[in-house]
Amino acid sequence: MTLLQALPLLVDRRWLEADVVDALAQLSRAFHNAADTLKLRRRVLRAQGFPPHRRIHYWKLCANVQQLVNEVVGDGSPLQWYKQAIGIENLSDAVTLASTGVEGEIARDVERTFPALEFFCDGQDGRRQLANALKCTAAQAKDVAYCQGMNYIAAVLLLLLNGDDSPGERESACPDETAFWIILSRCIYLYNQLLQIHFNDLYQHLRRIGMHPSFLATQWFVTLFARVLPAPSVYRIWDLFWVDGWKMVFRVALAITAFLRPRLLEMDMEQCSDFFRQNPKLGLDSVPIEELVARALAFKITRNALAKMESERHTEYLRLRLQQTPLSFEHSVLFPTLEGSDADPAPTLDVIRRQLQHFDTDVAGDTVVLRHKIEDIDKALAAATATLLEANYALTDVTFQLEDLLDTDQRLRAKYHALSAVAVAEATSPSLNVSAGSRSSLLPLWSPGAAIGYLNSRLFSCFERATRLSLLTSRSASQSRGVDAFDPEREEEDRKLSHLAALVPHHAADLKLLQRATDANKRELESVRAKYVALQQRRQLAQVALEEAQQFKDRLSDQMLQLLLATERRKTSKMRQLFAQVDGGSGDGGGGDDGGAA
Repeated sequence: MTLLQALPLLVDRRWLEADVVDALAQLSRAFHNAADTLKLRRRVLRAQGFPPHRRIHYWKLCANVQQLVNEVVGDGSPLQWYKQAIGIENLSDAVTLASTGVEGEIARDVERTFPALEFFCDGQDGRRQLANALKCTAAQAKDVAYCQGMNYIAAVLLLLLNGDDSPGERESACPDETAFWIILSRCIYLYNQLLQIHFNDLYQHLRRIGMHPSFLATQWFVTLFARVLPAPSVYRIWDLFWVDGWKMVFRVALAITAFLRPRLLEMDMEQCSDFFRQNPKLGLDSVPIEELVARALAFKITRNALAKMESERHTEYLRLRLQQTPLSFEHSVLFPTLEGSDADPAPTLDVIRRQLQHFDTDVAGDTVVLRHKIEDIDKALAAATATLLEANYALTDVTFQLEDLLDTDQRLRAKYHALSAVAVAEATSPSLNVSAGSRSSLLPLWSPGAAIGYLNSRLFSCFERATRLSLLTSRSASQSRGVDAFDPEREEEDRKLSHLAALVPHHAADLKLLQRATDANKRELESVRAKYVALQQRRQLAQVALEEAQQFKDRLSDQMLQLLLATERRKTSKMRQLFAQVDGGSGDGGGGDDGGAA
């Protein structure tokens, strides 16, 4: 095995770290191609994350921090820019925060950020660094200023950076968190869609008890899980976030949901509220990070799937801007920028509605024609269904009759064979037609030769008469029954019956009665069988007619659906173009919402 072939095994066994893979990739083109082809960097991160002592270095590379610093600071010193932005002279100084407004919110959030950690206890340097970083963020991102949740992102980064003297690294979290907060509502929408796909039972349960999924996940997205996971786990999750992007965030959110799902399904609204209030960590601090990452990677979420959901969200957002009714609670949660928004003047929306109205007018005529055809085929379907049901009911009745006649035929035949066996046994008995008293008086007068001659003559005359009677009886019976005269089994029965008529006439009479009853049952059986076959053919024709009508209806319905979908696609495309002209490419901050979380 060559070294190139052994690389995946070494990575999976956690014997190679990310910096070693990068060093090998720089040795030769073969190693570089192998690292790209086998996705060794991603496999290393999924197995063990970035090396702790090099984590900040890799994060800065992934986030392209140097370019961001150049854009914000320019040619000046980052250190001087940082001190000037927050109004301090030395890095060890603490900023002054007002008690109201944005600075008041920062001051209150700093005090309640990870109070159990020694670094952020009262009087420790963590609070000073956190307040400085948050004030710098508010000063730089003037359109957002400060949003609740930024404190946890900055706090986790400060924990990681504690002891590092590079101010550029301390300020690197702010722009990323600002961008994240802008798309929070999109994250909630995508999580809502993914929850329906992967945990529909939990989604339906939350709706029944009146709890929106955003109640679960808002803190996760606002803090990128820093609020619910311990710092080492957050570092590993963020390692994967820098490589896989937002799809890793949603995978982790679903993994946490899978962990909470059994308990949430047993809770009502009040119990859920108490659980989240009393368990800010949700019990996740006891879950090993390897197990959490493995659960997260088990969910198949792709960038294309997220992009498709985001496109659907944007379309729904534009439709909500056009509607003239108040927003529902669901929409107010998923589209908070629409709540109380007056960015779209009524005349502008009226112009857009008029330009979109012709799509509905054009498709209305075609849908009316197709709808009439579908209504006609529905009537044909109803008639075919009624015919099929009628044939099924009649066939069921005939089936019961046929089963009864077959049972009767079996009983008559069994009784006939049993009585025939008794008659044959009695006919072949030595004491036939001779009583015990007469036998004792007759036998002594006869010689053996005379007795044998007498018996032979009697048997010969019996067989002669039996043969003639058998031929006549079988011929007349065959004509009366209308059955084949050359039926060997019936010929044998008639011949036996003629012999028995001469020897045991009382049994022969009973056998003839059973034979007539069997023949009558057989004639009725043949009639019912013919009726059964006719009904089967009728049922098959009705089934074919029903299937043809259903196929025709399916084709018409599919044609109508394709027509509506094509019209809706053209209408949506036109609506996007019109709003793009109105918004001028603006994002969530104005009248538009054309960004994407994926």
